[in-house]
Amino acid sequence: MHFTPNPDFTVDQIDRLRVFAGFGTISDNMPMLYENRRLVNDARFSCHYFFSDGNSSNARNIPGCETYKRAFLGLHILLREILKGKRVYDVDKDYFNEEFLSFSVIPLFNSIKRMDGDTTTAYDASQ
Repeated sequence: MHFTPNPDFTVDQIDRLRVFAGFGTISDNMPMLYENRRLVNDARFSCHYFFSDGNSSNARNIPGCETYKRAFLGLHILLREILKGKRVYDVDKDYFNEEFLSFSVIPLFNSIKRMDGDTTTAYDASQ
C-alpha cells in the first residue's frame, strides 16, 4: 500500500503550530513587524480557539499524532489554569491580547528556559 500525503492536511497541521512560534516571537523580544506581527496575531487567535468555552473539545478533536494532540491539549490546560477564576463568557477573543501573552503566558516559558528545563513539559508533549 502506498501512502499519499494530503498537502492541505499537512499545511493545516503546520499552521496550527504557529501559536508556539508566536510565543517564541514575544519571548525573544522580536520586533512586532511583518511576519512577527502575524505570528503573534495567530497565537492570540489560537489561544482563543483552544480555550474556547473553557472545555477542551477543540484541543481534543484536532487530527494528528498523540504528541501533536497533547501539545494543544496542554495549551488548553495551561490557559485554563491561568484563567482560573475568570468567567468563561468574560474571556472573548480580545482578552487574548499581546499584554495577556506577554505578562501571563510567556513568563511561564521563560522561567522553564531559565531553569534549563524543556518547554515540552509545559504542554505535556513529551513522549
